[in-house]
Amino acid sequence: MRHVRTLSVLLAAVTAAGTAAGCGQSSKIGDYSETVVATYGNTDIYLDEANFWLRYIQFTNESQYSQIYAYFGYKNMWSAPGSDGTSTMADTVHTNVMKEIHQTLVLNDHAADYGVSLTDEQKQKISDNLSTFLEQNPTFKDYCDADQSKMEEWMQQNATANLVAQAIKDQADIDLSED
Repeated sequence: MRHVRTLSVLLAAVTAAGTAAGCGQSSKIGDYSETVVATYGNTDIYLDEANFWLRYIQFTNESQYSQIYAYFGYKNMWSAPGSDGTSTMADTVHTNVMKEIHQTLVLNDHAADYGVSLTDEQKQKISDNLSTFLEQNPTFKDYCDADQSKMEEWMQQNATANLVAQAIKDQADIDLSED
């Protein structure tokens, strides 16, 4: 939990630094692929992965929900109140991205325990879906500042985590009595 808070503060600082640098200018904090934003055990979590997932969520949410938020009077949907009612939607997404990355790493650590791995067909489907998404959204690659092979790797890790979560649910011995 401490890592999530640390990462949330770092992501807020990255956002603030980008805002302070001014619109239309490129501002980077070093190399995203070499900037560690959190750790899980001995595994470093790099800014490029956190930025990818943040931008992926931002990109898809803006395309789906911006008009709804505009209807309710928000010129910028990311300044709308977040799920906790005290932070903004942007803060909530930053926090949730870090939680999801952490959860993905935890679940992937247990993939072998549940005999879970992606098949070649599943990996190909992820690759094909990502290629289609990038073809339909040509600006996204620059928007998230990651190459396609890294995106595929992160999406495969996410897909594996989903399979492990399902395996855990399937193997859970749930016996509830009427009481």
